[in-house]
Amino acid sequence: MKRHGDERIDWPTAGDWAWFCQLAKQEGWQVPTGEPALYCRLAGGRALVLRRGDQPVGLVTLLLHEHSGWIGNLLVAPAWRGQGCGGRLFRQAVRLARQAGIRRLWLTASHQGQPLYQRLGFEPVAGMLRWQGRGLAQQSTDALPALAANDSQSLTPLLAADRQVWGEDRQQLLAALAPTGLLVQQPADPPAPAQLALLQPVAAGVWLLGPWLNSGAPTSAPQQLEPLLTAARQRLPASALLLADLVQPAPPLCAELARCGQLTQGVNILMGQNVAGLPAAGLIALASLGSCG
Repeated sequence: MKRHGDERIDWPTAGDWAWFCQLAKQEGWQVPTGEPALYCRLAGGRALVLRRGDQPVGLVTLLLHEHSGWIGNLLVAPAWRGQGCGGRLFRQAVRLARQAGIRRLWLTASHQGQPLYQRLGFEPVAGMLRWQGRGLAQQSTDALPALAANDSQSLTPLLAADRQVWGEDRQQLLAALAPTGLLVQQPADPPAPAQLALLQPVAAGVWLLGPWLNSGAPTSAPQQLEPLLTAARQRLPASALLLADLVQPAPPLCAELARCGQLTQGVNILMGQNVAGLPAAGLIALASLGSCG
């Protein structure tokens, strides 16, 4: 795709993805087992690998929605850091977005990565908090619930709330995540749940709650989070770890979340380019662990 000396940026192979997942694990990243396939399967999915000779040294992903894109998973091998590899990969991802007519870009950044993104025109938008806790169901710890049996459940309320929050159609992403997940609503009975979330598997024994949306009033901030969080935890055995990447919850909600599990502050920040601040206040948690929105 793009070459400079013995360095080139190309589409990743299955071997490159295996290399990335191993490196991400060493860095302490939680990469969903199905994420590499997601970028290969979705029409808006892109992934780029930077090679030196035949050796992969970095990878980045890009997911294009209707009017915006998400850049994620930027990771460079330790031996090659500090040499501009990440910047070159990132700029190529931005070029691909521009070629597709996308100007509004999002990402989540660690404090270490934030200066790079700011030099490339991204601005901080909101703080991110990661919540983690355990399941509450009295089930055997040998197996997780068979949530895939619920994949026929209509996603219409979730898609509608997501569109109101983000102002665009993100159906390709949500429809890809839904078949192995479960739609959690609070109150549980339709037709008008106040909150909606997708409970989706990340890895063996690990689940993600997201997207999590204030569906009753998508442009308003939620008043409480514990009821839906408890409903999701009741679907999982006590051995299961549940995660949620929350977008700048108000202090009273942080106190509520801390009562239900562990809340880690200041790990990542939501950043954007050509964005007018936060999406609607009805956004509670992202649909991914920061990689695709």
